[in-house]
Amino acid sequence: MQRSNSDSISYSSDFEVEEAEGFQDDFDPLDNQRSFEENWEDPQENIEETKAYLQQNNEPQATVVIPPNNEINVTMTFEPVSNLLNNLANKIKKANKKPKIPDKPVTFHKKIKSSGYGANQKTQKKPKNLLAKQKQYPDSPPAPSLPDESNTQKDFLLHSGPVFNISYSKDGSKLASCGGDSAAYIIKLPISKYKGIRTALVGHEYQVNSISWSSSNSSMLTTSNNYSCKMWGIAGPKPGECLLTIPGQVYDSKFYYVDKFISLISGSSLNLYKYKLRDPFLKDDVKRLQSKCIYKEVYQIKHSSAQGITRMACHNSFHSHIMLLAGTNKVVSVWDVDKSKELLLIGTIHRKPIHTLRFFMGSEYADVESEALNMFCCAAPDNFISLFDIRTGDQACVFSGHINTAMELGVAISPCRRYVASGSEDRSAYVWDLRTQRVLQRLKGFRDFTNDVAWNPASPGLCVAGNEGCVKFFL
Repeated sequence: MQRSNSDSISYSSDFEVEEAEGFQDDFDPLDNQRSFEENWEDPQENIEETKAYLQQNNEPQATVVIPPNNEINVTMTFEPVSNLLNNLANKIKKANKKPKIPDKPVTFHKKIKSSGYGANQKTQKKPKNLLAKQKQYPDSPPAPSLPDESNTQKDFLLHSGPVFNISYSKDGSKLASCGGDSAAYIIKLPISKYKGIRTALVGHEYQVNSISWSSSNSSMLTTSNNYSCKMWGIAGPKPGECLLTIPGQVYDSKFYYVDKFISLISGSSLNLYKYKLRDPFLKDDVKRLQSKCIYKEVYQIKHSSAQGITRMACHNSFHSHIMLLAGTNKVVSVWDVDKSKELLLIGTIHRKPIHTLRFFMGSEYADVESEALNMFCCAAPDNFISLFDIRTGDQACVFSGHINTAMELGVAISPCRRYVASGSEDRSAYVWDLRTQRVLQRLKGFRDFTNDVAWNPASPGLCVAGNEGCVKFFL
């Protein structure tokens, strides 16, 4: 179902996209959405009915069998069966312990506060109520359409080459990016206030394709072009220091199980590594450099039906046993890492291998239901973006209208679950309405195609990465 740019895509004044010829006869996204809503069943209702039936027949509740379409959930609502993840995680010793302050006699101090000597003590300030100042993400913000003036600086290029991947920190105060200049940067926001101050992560020999934050925002993973994965210290005494390097043909990397593991894609397998970092609080530089960060492979997953794995997706902000693997055969595999079992194979409409696979992550500043974390989106170079729910394995929505025929373009769901954004090869970025699958905005102003998008988790806003080396912000 190849579509040319001239006869299949036309834009109206409000940036709405007309349907391609022949597409309505083969597939209608609205029909899929209606059938998805009609066939939807609440998992909790089925579980309660099963429990009530077993109690009437005097059968133990341990034999409760959850229906296959409702047993898959990213949140661990039960105790791990094999305790595989917990056993592997417990072997990791905590290395980042702060040194204990030695006790000193009080009389050696210049001022003895307890006896009342010396200058008058200052009145103790009341602790700040951080929750009172914490902003809340609105439920129905408008779609981003205008440039953000607070994050605008004239002739500001973040990279000397294309920007491949961008990601916000969980509080929205920093933006991480990586690109074709074999470097990654962490820039403080807003740009107009900090004047482009950034932390450079330099050490790769080739272009950096992916970047990933840890759950605590204290470290970061970067993946070079098929050669190595590096972990960087961000919040330590020396920001930007390379902590460890895992060599090999690595295509993607992410933290997993609340930073307990590093997950890497290598060929047709996904490997989990446990690691131990050196003590960053050692004052002696010689001892600090002599101590090494170590890592070890502890688990391996192989795709059951594909020759290779193109992308993976997992939750890291909470303990989750579910992981997604996209194969070269355009099929997404749902794995239960705790049981070492493949739970589901999801067939997609994509005609080419999937290059983007992302869970809906939500935000600490938005009201997010735990059931919504089961949604994920995937994209391929065939001009389509698909939205799925792993509890049913059915396709919920399909988004089209942008141009993606060759490049690996990023996709992201807004924290309010109302919008979906993606890059495009026509020098713009697109924003869809998640409910109607219609294009709401086409964000222009780029000299080349846009590679990736990221939603601000703390306040409404969208960041778009351009192939010319810049990032632009929209409100």
